[in-house]
Amino acid sequence: MSISNRKVVIVGAGHVGSHVGYALISQSLADEIVYIDSDHAKAVAQAFDLTDATNYLPVRTKVTAGDYSDAKDAQIMIISAGPLPTGNQTRMDTLRQTIEVLKDVTAKIKTSGFSGIILSISNPADVIAHYIQHVLDWPPEKVFSTSTTLDSARLRRAIAQAVGVDQKSVY
Repeated sequence: MSISNRKVVIVGAGHVGSHVGYALISQSLADEIVYIDSDHAKAVAQAFDLTDATNYLPVRTKVTAGDYSDAKDAQIMIISAGPLPTGNQTRMDTLRQTIEVLKDVTAKIKTSGFSGIILSISNPADVIAHYIQHVLDWPPEKVFSTSTTLDSARLRRAIAQAVGVDQKSVY
């Protein structure tokens, strides 16, 4: 597969999805970003916010809100949908809620014509990536997760705080 238009679809326009979009733009990794969210108004607001933010960057990225039909010609879909843990919840505690959200997401992916690569950053990352791969019946090389990268960073931060050093000093 060749990446010609560098179009990325981000499913989930919340806190995590917004950071992903900004990172893609600021590092000039996407020519076009489409936000999809069950709350379409949130996706529209996110698209406007990122469009405004890019006025001060030396890159041009088209950012819009759309629906799953916009994913047909995208090369990458990033899924950041699902609840954030609250209180003492672990990421595993949110699994049932996340699966409920992803039932709808995967059903829409199936009918969208999207055939690119999926990066799942919904929690718990590896479990959700496996669920998506299984439900879509896609080969494992087309569905990835962030795996334990973020969990490792959280552990480094916790250790650094406990011993009073910068987290970059913890390996």
